[in-house]
Amino acid sequence: MKLKIYTISIVILVNFYASVNAGEKSFQFSLKTLKNEIILIDSLINKAPVLITFWALWCNPCKEELQALNRLKDEYPFNQISIVAVNQDRPRSLARVRSYISIHRFPFIFCIDPNQELLHLFNSWAIPFTVLISKEREIILRHTGYLSGDEKFLQKEIELHLQNKK
Repeated sequence: MKLKIYTISIVILVNFYASVNAGEKSFQFSLKTLKNEIILIDSLINKAPVLITFWALWCNPCKEELQALNRLKDEYPFNQISIVAVNQDRPRSLARVRSYISIHRFPFIFCIDPNQELLHLFNSWAIPFTVLISKEREIILRHTGYLSGDEKFLQKEIELHLQNKK
């Protein structure tokens, strides 16, 4: 029953927030983890800026980005930024997703969005897609795709944001 309520909430939000662009305020939403726990985005944003990346196992650039974010995460203490990786694979692939995450030991929060509802709330239909949300709920960055070196641009944006907040 809870899952249906959250799905309905996401659909309703789509009607009010047709797109969320850089510089705009983010909306309130929840995420379902691989452990079937529900996380409210505000619980993360209240602690630190949140970087959300949308990915799938079949997407090689997505997996490359996860590796780059893994290296990037070493640069920041957990209280400076939270990284959430939202998987877009179908439910039948979740065992492989869990295995992939376990093998690579990523230090991120992993969530699922098998129907791409959250991805579409951000007005995106392509992955990898990355969004950085400030503690003030402002969309700082939206980025689609991944090429080697993109993590340097992302790191620059994170550092710029963190410096401006001191």
